[in-house]
Amino acid sequence: MYSKVTSGGVLGVEGLLIQVETDINDGLPMFHMVGFLSACVKEAGERVRTALKNSGFQIPPKKITINLSPADIRKEGTAYDLPIAIGIMVSMGLIPNDKIENTLIMGELGLDGRINAVSGILPVVHHAVKQGITRCLVPAENAEEAALIRNIEVIPLRTLSEAESYLNEKAVIEPAFVDVEALLDQEDMGELGDFAKEYAQSLAQVSGYTVCIADHDQIIAASGKRAKEYAGRLIDEELETAILKRKTVKLAKKEAVRLTQNDAGGYQSQVISVITSLGDCVGAVIIFSENGETELGETEIKLAKAAAGFLGRQMEQ
Repeated sequence: MYSKVTSGGVLGVEGLLIQVETDINDGLPMFHMVGFLSACVKEAGERVRTALKNSGFQIPPKKITINLSPADIRKEGTAYDLPIAIGIMVSMGLIPNDKIENTLIMGELGLDGRINAVSGILPVVHHAVKQGITRCLVPAENAEEAALIRNIEVIPLRTLSEAESYLNEKAVIEPAFVDVEALLDQEDMGELGDFAKEYAQSLAQVSGYTVCIADHDQIIAASGKRAKEYAGRLIDEELETAILKRKTVKLAKKEAVRLTQNDAGGYQSQVISVITSLGDCVGAVIIFSENGETELGETEIKLAKAAAGFLGRQMEQ
């Protein structure tokens, strides 16, 4: 039996949808996964099979083929565990196919069936809404992040058994809720820390450099090797001046600005992309390399611009 589950991943800092196709047929018992997979995604097979077994669901001794499409995009991370498991359960007839329609599913599985947090939830859910998805099933630890996005029902899940019960309407789970209007009424980038934190993490993972996100007063999020030096620190006048220039700049070593008032320096290069909302400068996304690292280039400029644009749009909605 064939099934298709909608999941998602991150390409750069932009979200995209990934279709998890499952086919279970008679034949030599095997579990085969295809679709341009990283080593981490290939390991999902063992996690999923063990999680299903330990949750009380027996996989039939048949040929199971999993395809993650589109095939020309490399799949990274552990967020595909839960959609793979749900796809197998749908193909086994344990969950009706119509119960997963218009639903985004993401989550890592522990061997005992627990659903663990994953990275990249925010940009994926944001993209899913634009594609018409109306509901998402995510790890409980990620639910508040996902609920920051409007126009989608966010279901927090803790275990694979809970997911099965919810989809089969044997259990009721209250959707996660975050009062985004109250956050936006504050007109302060610092109140959007969850957006900023998620994007700082995504940018640092993709670029390999330290990333800071600032409002007019302080660094509200930081990720990467030197994150602890910057998180929560007051910004320096040099960075504030760069923000007021309202444009994206790349600064070489001798041009680098002080980011915080107690900045230790040591920059090889910096990219600063200003966040604007309703015509006002509200902050900036900063990526920097330090002495001994490669100078930043066009890739980092594009990543910073994409993140700044996303944060600005969220404040305008």
